[in-house]
Amino acid sequence: MTAAEKEFEEKAIAPESAKTKKAREKLMKQLETEKILFTPKALKSTVEKIHKWIGDNSTNRVKVENKGIRLFNQNKDAARVSKKVQIIAETLKRELNQKTY
Repeated sequence: MTAAEKEFEEKAIAPESAKTKKAREKLMKQLETEKILFTPKALKSTVEKIHKWIGDNSTNRVKVENKGIRLFNQNKDAARVSKKVQIIAETLKRELNQKTY
């Protein structure tokens, strides 16, 4: 039994249906077969392919120093606070004010 299966068994939840159990087992088998493919040699090969692709496509890249990049209008103003965050902040303030002694 894997660690994920043990964790699943320990949680107090409704029992799985046969269909769900079959699907979970199928996914676990797929995961195990994919784990076998992740070898140091395969990872190194993929990194080399990525580096080659970056090198081959470097002529298409836009140089950063030629491109104007600004963050939040040059960081003069912060981003607006969403209504949801404002409501949460107001609720927290009220709770803190009620708990002061």
